[in-house]
Amino acid sequence: VSAFLKNVWAKEPVLGASFRHCGPYTKYSLRTNRATPYNHLEWLKRL
Repeated sequence: VSAFLKNVWAKEPVLGASFRHCGPYTKYSLRTNRATPYNHLEWLKRL
């Protein structure tokens, strides 16, 4: 599960952020946020 969330967060930060609002996924999203760099600028460049 954590590997999946890391991949999602790396590709789409907005989708990763949406996991914060889901109860069981909160701890996984927080761990993922700490483990992966925040690539929001890269995401904006793709728009």
